[in-house]
Amino acid sequence: MASAEDESPIENLIITGKGHRATKALESVKHRVDKDSTICFMNDGLGVLEDVRSKFFNDTTQRPTLLYGHMSHRLGLNKEHDAVKEICSGQVMLSMPANRHGKRHGLQQLTENSHFLESFAKADGLRGAFSPLDAWLRFKLPSVIFESTAEPICLLFDISYEGIIQNPAAMQMMHKLLDEILLVVEALPEVQGSVIIRDFVRGPGPKRLLYNMLNEKRKQDSELRWRVENGLPTDINFLNGYFVSRAKKLGLDIRSNMMMWNMVKSKHSIAIEKQNSYIPMEETSVPSDLGFKFRTRPRK
Repeated sequence: MASAEDESPIENLIITGKGHRATKALESVKHRVDKDSTICFMNDGLGVLEDVRSKFFNDTTQRPTLLYGHMSHRLGLNKEHDAVKEICSGQVMLSMPANRHGKRHGLQQLTENSHFLESFAKADGLRGAFSPLDAWLRFKLPSVIFESTAEPICLLFDISYEGIIQNPAAMQMMHKLLDEILLVVEALPEVQGSVIIRDFVRGPGPKRLLYNMLNEKRKQDSELRWRVENGLPTDINFLNGYFVSRAKKLGLDIRSNMMMWNMVKSKHSIAIEKQNSYIPMEETSVPSDLGFKFRTRPRK
């Protein structure tokens, strides 16, 4: 890791974590990246790379190589060695975004413009691979679908993951969100003609996947519900918000996701206002020589 004082150019950069943190993470080092740099966005949600690109890299002549990344597992911080470690085994997959005409890039173009793959390949423990965009999206979709359907349902109905399974209305609403999301995914210009995507969105996999993930997490609390209740930032703009934005451009009606997106933002705003209305109090003892000023009963 580079020190805070390091001002040298950054050749390879990986941005991980919540999608809403990506812009802030890049803000402090954006002056150290240029056309010779490679940035891999391994964030939660979809549309993070495009959001950062529109804010920082409008100049195409100085734009670094931007990559999608996704891990099927989690990393944990090892404070003792100032490093990260795998919590469980999994796979890492990289891809390149399509160009403005919707054309997908191949591996050859990446290897011509970046040394990132060479460095990435040396990390045997990551079990990483570069893939076509449609294969990468198929790899990424399970986590995005769960966070765009089950999570907001927990918030809307104020229930746990297990509660969704036990609530027919919640299950019905979750399936409605899923159907709309799959409608958008299949219509994305960048994956048109993809057999991988077609088979996924038209098959039984997505609903089965959702049910399995709900069962695996049934005893856990909803992270989105916890974040909203505590007024913490969420990735809703890179989940339901992303699909709403793409649907609008494609002329698709996904009103359930629009409603869910607005609901989460509304509840989040209310939680922040509630927290801001609290008056901070500090408990302390009154010095003995000032006690007479605050005495509520006459001294006997």
